Amino acid sequence: MKTLANTLQQTTAEPRKIFALWEDINHWNEYDQGIEWAKLDGSFRAGENYTLKPKGGPKVRATILEVVSNQKFVDVSHLFGAKLMFNHTLTRENTMTNVAVTMTVSGPLGWLWARILGKNQQADIEQSTTNLIAKAESQG
Repeated sequence: MKTLANTLQQTTAEPRKIFALWEDINHWNEYDQGIEWAKLDGSFRAGENYTLKPKGGPKVRATILEVVSNQKFVDVSHLFGAKLMFNHTLTRENTMTNVAVTMTVSGPLGWLWARILGKNQQADIEQSTTNLIAKAESQG
């Protein structure tokens, strides 16, 4: 498993506000500029699937692996010969919420996907998390 990108940012927004935006997969494109659209097939819980269309790329099928409400969720995108995993966590310290996102790749063609995806992923994950936080903070 290879880490492609990770970010840790803080916000005054409560964890439930950040988590509510993560749960709303169909609207991820409102703060993640790399996503053209996303559609959740069922409800936001472990074992459910969703599809997303990255800008400039083919549709990708993904599965939610773990959900701990207002604290954590893990999902995996199924690529040819590899899996792209995202670990999203929220922790509260005093009046601040830590928002952490880590992106890893594994599988026999993981090295190839790391090359294809790795170049801009750090900047993209930082920007989408910054946008997520701004959206949560603007909701009061």
